[in-house]
Amino acid sequence: LKLQFLYFIGNMADFEIPKYTLSVIETIRSLQQQHGLNSYDYETYRQYCSRRLRRIHKTLRLFAGTQKKYKGLVIQAEDVTDIRVLEMLLLQSERAWAYAEQLKYDHSTTDDLRKLRHCASRMTKAEHWANTLLDICQHVTDSRSCEEVAAYATEISGHKAMSKKNWKEAKNKFVSSRKEYVRLQTDATSNVKAALIQRVSDMDQSIRFCTYNLGEDTQKGADADDKGMNGTVLKWRDQKVIVNSEKVRLLLSSADTYSKEVAAIASQFDDSSMSGLNKFIDMYDKVFIAYNDAISQVRQDIAHEKEGDPAMLHLLVNCLKYQLYEHTLRRNKILTQVHTIRFENRETKQKKEQGKQTTAMDIARLHDTVNQTLESMLAIPGIEDDEEVADPLNLQLMVHTALRQFIQAEAFILMNEWSHAMPLYNAAEQSIGEALAFAMKKKLDDDEVRKAGEKIRTAKCVCKATMVVRSNTKPPVEAEMQESTSLDKNCTEYVACDVVSKIPPDYLSTPCRPIFLDVAGQLLPRPSIGHRVSEKQKGAKPSIKSTTDAAPSAVTADAAAEDKKGWFGGWGWGNKKN
Repeated sequence: LKLQFLYFIGNMADFEIPKYTLSVIETIRSLQQQHGLNSYDYETYRQYCSRRLRRIHKTLRLFAGTQKKYKGLVIQAEDVTDIRVLEMLLLQSERAWAYAEQLKYDHSTTDDLRKLRHCASRMTKAEHWANTLLDICQHVTDSRSCEEVAAYATEISGHKAMSKKNWKEAKNKFVSSRKEYVRLQTDATSNVKAALIQRVSDMDQSIRFCTYNLGEDTQKGADADDKGMNGTVLKWRDQKVIVNSEKVRLLLSSADTYSKEVAAIASQFDDSSMSGLNKFIDMYDKVFIAYNDAISQVRQDIAHEKEGDPAMLHLLVNCLKYQLYEHTLRRNKILTQVHTIRFENRETKQKKEQGKQTTAMDIARLHDTVNQTLESMLAIPGIEDDEEVADPLNLQLMVHTALRQFIQAEAFILMNEWSHAMPLYNAAEQSIGEALAFAMKKKLDDDEVRKAGEKIRTAKCVCKATMVVRSNTKPPVEAEMQESTSLDKNCTEYVACDVVSKIPPDYLSTPCRPIFLDVAGQLLPRPSIGHRVSEKQKGAKPSIKSTTDAAPSAVTADAAAEDKKGWFGGWGWGNKKN
């Protein structure tokens, strides 16, 4: 038994310590997004790290001394009995880094050098905790976790060198960390890969900032980074616009994919198919969402950019806005063409189709949308000064303005308002003439302008001829025509009546009861009836007033005597006999 026990004790050294798995990058990304860094609030994130550290210290009973004396907390690999010990070291580094970023922001707003020195000291503290985490993870974690921690520690060292303005050292650290993040993407899960892509994008910004401060060409560094990461380079107005943000690259890639699907759908669907048109619009909505998200991301980078060239980001925003407006213009023009064809063929398709028909005002609103898109494109900085881009846009704006006036005239034609339609045809013809003169002056393609001009002139001639015919065939007396063709006079006959009834109708004499207004009754004299009053009623006031000129009677004398008694006439002193 002793030999077996000694053999067991001697072979205990061959047993390996259990290895922990710590996904540093995914953990950091989750914590930062949930606690303030999604809106670049470093103070909130630092406060969360402090609260989380306090809970871990109390739970694991890892204290840095007593209440009266500070001894310091020294953690070795043998002390790691819980994965939360490694999390505690990571939070120490993150708290110091967040505090340094907060101080850097305060220094940029107040120009206080003490905050800048404090920022450098906190970055040194963050580097210390990151290196401590790396030393311990080499003994207690698997190889994958060690590689992630090593890349993270190298990144923190780069931030520390950059806070002390050691640009060359910081650039080397960021390049090394970026290579590690790229290599870790090969066998990573979807969540970890998204976090690593975000880290690579942050490293690209830091590398460009260090390259700029070293006085080197940032364009070459950006091109090299794009080649290494399959980056996107956009060409707009003979300028090369580089997309360094990985989020923007992914959004532009998805927008390009959706654009190809839109082109495939547009080549297949029929104008009469509503399902194909709805699918076409839905796919274009996905393109717009991708471009809007990309523009929002770039604007967010501009608002919080501290390590890059803002001029390139503003140029990227203008480029993305122009591409978005191009897709919007293409979609609206296709919708205008489809609805115009349906409006022209409305009489033949009215019996076949059920539902809402295309009206002239629908097409007018589409032309308004096209004009608004063209005006937005011309409002982008630099477009008006570029004649190669601005002149075709101005020509399209003139053409669609003329077509809008033309479709408004068509709406009046449908209501038989020929006199109202004629001024709009004249205005449309004048607008299309100006567009044709502009195209000839700038030497632009005028095929679309000439087709629109022929269409407007044809409709104008038809309108004018119709007005002449209707004026010649009109009866001389309008009232007789309305009376002969009114519907109320021909209720039993199925004839084409122009009016329903005469307005206002004729007045008819209607019998009713006579009305008497007794106005002179109060002015007639009334006879006196005093001789008919009995002796008993002579002491009371007469109820009927006499309007004659007769002498006052004994009744009025008794009433005067009663008035002399006063208020207290019936209480003794007022009832005295004369």
